[in-house]
Amino acid sequence: MCAIKTFRRTFNRVRREISKASGFGFAFPVKAEDMRAAFREEMAAAHVPATPERVYLVESWVSRVTSGRCSMSRRICETVFQFSDLEESSKEAARQWYRENAFADCWWDTVYEDAAMVADILGIDLRTRKVQFRNGETRYDGINIGFSGFSCQGDGAHFQGSYSYAKGAAKAIREYAPKDTVLHGIADSLQSIQRNHFYKLKASVKHSGHYQHQYCTDIEVAKEDRDGYDLAPGIEVEKEVSEILRSFMQWIYCQLEKEYEFRNSDEVVDEEIASNGYEFTESGGRSISIH
Repeated sequence: MCAIKTFRRTFNRVRREISKASGFGFAFPVKAEDMRAAFREEMAAAHVPATPERVYLVESWVSRVTSGRCSMSRRICETVFQFSDLEESSKEAARQWYRENAFADCWWDTVYEDAAMVADILGIDLRTRKVQFRNGETRYDGINIGFSGFSCQGDGAHFQGSYSYAKGAAKAIREYAPKDTVLHGIADSLQSIQRNHFYKLKASVKHSGHYQHQYCTDIEVAKEDRDGYDLAPGIEVEKEVSEILRSFMQWIYCQLEKEYEFRNSDEVVDEEIASNGYEFTESGGRSISIH
């Protein structure tokens, strides 16, 4: 259960309990501090974080009740509409509500997983921790990608991890993504520069700075000699490898932006609203009834 629904249910339950203890009247024997304590205890028991917005909601209700400006028991009647019953202008208002308040958490997970698969093919390791199960399956605990987007200067994506030569990457990437010419070019560029250096180049990538784009990374490139020691390959080689790896970061950002725009499209938003059964007022505002 998500934190928002858990908070709403906890909030409504505590209000009902306080109302019963007070006899549903305008003279409230329950002290304000006892009310606050009841909310804090129930929220803690339900593992609901006390965000500033939730604390404000609780405090506003307690203040209104104890000052006599409202009764603890009241009934609100309103006519609610399914999304399909709304006028077009009201539908747009409903879509805006969804985009601002109910947009799916972790929508980027599928892009991360796809990027991790591509990275494995290219020889890039951006997994945080490898976990081996008894049944032989291998899974990874987290993917080291960060991003911000999609309308401000400084937006972009990066990854942290390492790179080393992956044999057959150029062929494998065409099998995995036959129409993605950008990935084909990245794989070909890595293949070319590795061939010139006997497939001994490797790199480490770390995030640096306050932004999330590809140039907020420190990339160290090394060339392994016959004895297994790392040598500096030269400034030009380091620059070329870094730019190739950063072009993959830019590719990740483009996939994230496409996924974000797709999930925000009217068609997808309409489907999500309908499937979740959200109800609205005639103007397209979210119904205040909490189920």
